[in-house]
Amino acid sequence: MRKKKQSSVVVAIGAGLAVWGVINLLEG
Repeated sequence: MRKKKQSSVVVAIGAGLAVWGVINLLEG
């Protein structure tokens, strides 16, 4: 259960970075 929760956090962080990168591409 703990590993699954950790992977969910990693996925959430990865998605956040992906969104941040897309925003930078659109603005830059």
